Amino acid sequence: KWNITKGRTSKNPSSIYYHGPSPASESEVQGIMSLSKKENFAITVSVHCCTKGRIYHGYTTGNTKNPQPHINKHFAKIMSKKSKKPDGNLYKSARWVYPVYGADQDWFHHEIGSIALLIETPKTTSVAQRRSLSKGLMPGFWALLDEYNSKPKVRVQVQFNGKPVKAKIMANDIKYFENEAFHSDTTHGIREIVYLTPGAKTITIEYKGKTKEINVNAQPGESTIKVDMNSVT
Repeated sequence: KWNITKGRTSKNPSSIYYHGPSPASESEVQGIMSLSKKENFAITVSVHCCTKGRIYHGYTTGNTKNPQPHINKHFAKIMSKKSKKPDGNLYKSARWVYPVYGADQDWFHHEIGSIALLIETPKTTSVAQRRSLSKGLMPGFWALLDEYNSKPKVRVQVQFNGKPVKAKIMANDIKYFENEAFHSDTTHGIREIVYLTPGAKTITIEYKGKTKEINVNAQPGESTIKVDMNSVT
């Protein structure tokens, strides 16, 4: 949420906590949001500073409830087990960041369904420490990608009369609590759904008043399903 975190938001343009004149008012923020909706990134990782070294997952706004199963939490734990701080200790995965109401991973997960993580690194004071910090995170990034590649994924491509369209695509086997509504991207009509376990899954597609349920057998790796909503009555 915009402009409600005491001590970490300001209406003063010269403040390091300046929040802009309105939510998402800054051009660089608008650019990231637009690109994200265009491409539907499967994974987003933001790197911030400075804490004792945490990899945050899940919503940070108020009493919001995360989807179940908690896919973000799973991947944060995988990454934290391979990510080392400059002092040699491992990062820890956690839900709550410093007291803010909504960080970028909230938006990425709520709006486009990304596996969205936020890394808070320890403070560094030298080039050597920063190099050590980057080097220590790389095994975590590779572990994150390896885990993603190993999981069952269903890529749903929605068309209408052979042309890609933006349609609502939801995994019925994942429970949502915050009015999440995920869509295929605006470029290719695709949304990819990742599952933590294989097996029979149900996916619901909605487009311009038409609804179609599809049953899939999600197995490790990636499968693609193409649906033309013009054929749905």
